Amino acid sequence: MLQQQQLMMAQQQQQQQQQMMMAQQQQQMMGYGNGMMGYGNQVPSTMPGAGSKRPRHDSGGYGGAPQVAITHKLPFPAVRIRGLPFETTEDDVLQFFADIALVDVLLEMTGDGRCSGTGFVVLGTDEALQAALLKNKESLGRRYVEVFTTTKAEYYKAASAAALAM
Repeated sequence: MLQQQQLMMAQQQQQQQQQMMMAQQQQQMMGYGNGMMGYGNQVPSTMPGAGSKRPRHDSGGYGGAPQVAITHKLPFPAVRIRGLPFETTEDDVLQFFADIALVDVLLEMTGDGRCSGTGFVVLGTDEALQAALLKNKESLGRRYVEVFTTTKAEYYKAASAAALAM
């Protein structure tokens, strides 16, 4: 029984890795970004534990919790969408991604209040991110929509610009 569970977990991990590789290849083929999923680089040398593969376990901070440097990259679970019709609403985007767990939709707007044709969709899980990337070049109204990965910085920049425009 335990061996079956371990085998199933190993198969699931292998499938997730294959999906991530496919998404990276798709991103590279489309020419977006630098071909790397996620954000950030290696841990800066000023962080505790940086430059060492061993986590640092000195006491410090509140409660003396161990400090461990995170050295792997995590994808930001969001996509950028481009090619939207100018009359697109958030409801249209919700319908476009109807079968995927969404957290937020942010449409970039022009000065007159219309959709600029671009936006962001924050997703709930890595699986939702992969499913959203598969919607690339599907139609929304009379146009096809490009769906590709984005960074946390790009999303926050657009969100702060939208907040300032309110």
